[in-house]
Amino acid sequence: MAESEQRQSLDISLRSSVWIEKETLMLSMFKNLPLGTSDFKALRSRGQIYVDKTSMLLRLAEGRSAKVLFTRPRRFGKTLLLSTFESLFAEGLRHFDGLAIDGRWTDHTYPVVRLDFSQLAFFADAAEFERKFRDFIAFSFSEAGFECEQPDGSLGFRLSRWFNGLPPDSLVVLVDDYDAPLLAAMGSPSTFEAVASLLREFFAVLHCNEDVLRFLFVTGTVKPANARVFDGFGSLTDISLDSAYGTLAGFTIEELERDLTRPLFNAASEQCLGKEALLSQLEEMYGGYRFDALAEQPVLSPWSVLRFLAEPARGFEQYWFSSPGLSAKLLDNLGENPLLVPSAYSTAHEVRLSELQAAPLPNDLGQVALLAQAGYFTVKSVNAAGFASLGYPNREVTVGMAQIYADMLLGRRR
Repeated sequence: MAESEQRQSLDISLRSSVWIEKETLMLSMFKNLPLGTSDFKALRSRGQIYVDKTSMLLRLAEGRSAKVLFTRPRRFGKTLLLSTFESLFAEGLRHFDGLAIDGRWTDHTYPVVRLDFSQLAFFADAAEFERKFRDFIAFSFSEAGFECEQPDGSLGFRLSRWFNGLPPDSLVVLVDDYDAPLLAAMGSPSTFEAVASLLREFFAVLHCNEDVLRFLFVTGTVKPANARVFDGFGSLTDISLDSAYGTLAGFTIEELERDLTRPLFNAASEQCLGKEALLSQLEEMYGGYRFDALAEQPVLSPWSVLRFLAEPARGFEQYWFSSPGLSAKLLDNLGENPLLVPSAYSTAHEVRLSELQAAPLPNDLGQVALLAQAGYFTVKSVNAAGFASLGYPNREVTVGMAQIYADMLLGRRR
C-alpha cells in the first residue's frame, strides 16, 4: 500500500475512533441524565445523576409531626422530591449512599401513603370526580392497613375511625399535585366548587387526626384562594416562599458545577464555549427564577437544563415552555385581560408578597400572581413594604410568551 494511502487509511481510522468514542460518551451521559425519571429509587439504581437536595430534605423531615405545603411550577422536580421523602421514610438510608444526608438520618421507618392527585384530573363532571376520588383515597390508604370495604359511614368518618386506632406519629402522608383536579375544573364554577369541597373534606380529616401524622408533605403548582382547600388547617406550614427552601426545587449554578460537571464539559465542547460562557448562557436562557421572599436565590429550570445537556448540539431551545402541562388551561382563562398586549407582558408588575401565597383564579383577579406561581413570571425584587416586583424570569419564557401573543392575535390556539 502506498504511503499516501496508508496515511489516508490511518486518518479515516482515527476519525472513526474519535466519532465512536464521542458517540459512546454522549450515549453514556444521556443514560446518566435523569430525564423523565421522577422515581428516586429508580434514579439511584440506574446510576443516574442526582442533584443533591438532601440537606434541605433532612431539615424538613427531622421536624416531628411536620405538615408542609410546597408549590412550584410544573417540571421543577416536585414528584422526585416526594419520591425521595417516600424512600427515606419507608426504607431509611438504603438509597442515599454518598449524599449529604448519608449518616445523618437516625429515625426509624414508617408506613407511607403517597397520593398523586394528577391521576384524578380526568373526569366529565362532579359526580364522576367524586366516585374516582373516594375510590382512590380508599385504595391508597388500604395499603397502610385501612379496610376500605367497610359499608358503614362515609369515607371521611371511616378514615377518622381508622386514624383513631393508630399510635401518635406513626404514619407518613405525601400528596402530589393536590391542585390538579381544581385546574381540570377551572372552566365550570359548579364543578370547581364540588371538587374543592371534596378536597376540603379530605384535608379536614387529616387535620382532625394530625397527631397520627409523623410527616405530611403536600405539593402543587398554584394556590387558588377561592378553593379554600386548607381552611382551618392552621398547622400546615407553607414553605413556598421560605428563604430556607428557595432552592429546594430547580438547579443553582453551584449545583450544576458540582453535580453535572461531565455533561457541562461535553455541552461546552459542542457549543464551542468556555465553561463560564456556557453557564452564563444557560442562566440567561433557563435561569432567573426566584422562589424566596427576599428574591436572593436564583435557580434554573431543571427540565430545560437537562434537556439541553442531553442534546447540546440542538442549541438552546424552549424545552420547559413548550412542554405540555398547565399552560393551555391557564391561557384559556386569560382571554379578555388587558395584560394581553406585549408591552404589558414585558413590564414589571408589583403585587403584595402575600398575594403570591394564595392567588385567586384568573376570573377573580390574580392573573399576575397566578402566572408567577405557574412560572411565567418570577419575583425580581422585594421592597421594604412587602411588595414584590414580578417579571419574566428568562429568555425562554420571554420568547414563548411573545409567540403566544402572536398566536392569539392571529386566532390560533396553542
